[in-house]
Amino acid sequence: MGKLSGRVASICDPGDLYCSIEKGASPLLGSLGSILSKSPSGTAADGTVGGNNEFAAALTSDFSDADLPALGSDMATLGQQLTAPTVDIKQVATTATSIAQTVAPLVDLLDSGAANPAANGQLATAPTGTPEHAASEVLTKAGQSDLTGALDTATKIANTANKLTGGDALDLPSTSAEVQTLAMAADTLGGQVAPISGAPADALTSATSVLSVLKPTVVVNQVLNVVTGVTSLDMPGILNNLTLLPQKVAALDARGAHEIAGQLNNQFAPLVKMAAAVDLTWVSQVLAIIPDPSGGTQIAALVASILGGVDVIRLANIVGQIQEIAWTAVEKLLPPPGQLPDPLGAGAAMTGLLPVGVDLASVAVNILTGRATKTSPELLGKQANAVSTSITTQAENLDLRKLSGSLTKLSQSQGTEDLVSLVGEGLSAADFFTSGAHTNYNALVVDNAGRNAIQWLSDWLNLQIGRAA
Repeated sequence: MGKLSGRVASICDPGDLYCSIEKGASPLLGSLGSILSKSPSGTAADGTVGGNNEFAAALTSDFSDADLPALGSDMATLGQQLTAPTVDIKQVATTATSIAQTVAPLVDLLDSGAANPAANGQLATAPTGTPEHAASEVLTKAGQSDLTGALDTATKIANTANKLTGGDALDLPSTSAEVQTLAMAADTLGGQVAPISGAPADALTSATSVLSVLKPTVVVNQVLNVVTGVTSLDMPGILNNLTLLPQKVAALDARGAHEIAGQLNNQFAPLVKMAAAVDLTWVSQVLAIIPDPSGGTQIAALVASILGGVDVIRLANIVGQIQEIAWTAVEKLLPPPGQLPDPLGAGAAMTGLLPVGVDLASVAVNILTGRATKTSPELLGKQANAVSTSITTQAENLDLRKLSGSLTKLSQSQGTEDLVSLVGEGLSAADFFTSGAHTNYNALVVDNAGRNAIQWLSDWLNLQIGRAA
């Protein structure tokens, strides 16, 4: 602290990623911690929402105004209100607003990509009766409902009712045209939310705690796993073998095709696993807007963007098919002892490689010549402001072959080892987000006297003021 030594004091909760992470060694997690520690509602001086704030908003699902267990009763109440002889329009507006506030975060969650089949499947494996299992059931029923339409309908009912009242109390007969219009909309709303509103109230209650943190949990875990997965890939080897394999197939070189296909199978294994578990295009867009001065996150974003445009599963299947056909030919050329070689049979088997080789060329072209794509504003939901992106025009023109050298250097860096360690230890920025560690310093006990951080700093400040007086 230099001249300020002894005149300043600071306290950092070990679980507070905003201050406890050494951002030079762990730039990705440090950046996520900084972003998640800030309110997503902040605006710039010109009234626009900043990119980081939009990112923070994209990682949060605000269930604070939602009442999932009350959705069914709210729908019943709305129906009763609109069929009473005299309809209290202001109460109708209140009930419709409550329904809209409950549906809105579910719509946001389903649209975000966090409630993907893989995440839902993982929740479904939890024991029956747990909040995680309940969350899976709610997501399934939410998917069966028309929640986007329901949010629009509920909002229109609330807006229409509020417009009718003008903010004052208003009673109308149920036979009035205005009430009839609202009642028809309520009937439509009932059908749109029927599957989820019929879910047991206890399941809806326990699911809320899981659903409210599902977005940060899924997003951050996928981001960390994709970064570690991408940096562990042997991209130079994959690209080289994808170039050589069609040549071996065209030359009907059974041994060479079998050997290279076997290498590719091993090299593809982590890529296939990653592609099956996450949406690489979506994760690349998330990575693209994370500030990381080291550049490592940017490279991972570019590589993931290119790989996101490749049918990895089909490519792996084609390579496996080539390996099997080539092995059949090799067996005919080099039969077990006591059997004669069958070059004609081997040639016949190898001709089966030619159409497969054509398929390989058509699928592999994207990975060999692919370009990174720009971040889509749709990543952060249907917001008015387009998200800023660090994937520039120059970066878009980088292909995977040019990036592979940088990726190799990145995979050998200490930062990557730190990131792998973080993932292995299960450290997640989502845990920080849900823990409240950045805002709960009034609960962090810091000394033997039982004082929390706020009390200690207050006492320290008063002591300094007293000494200076």
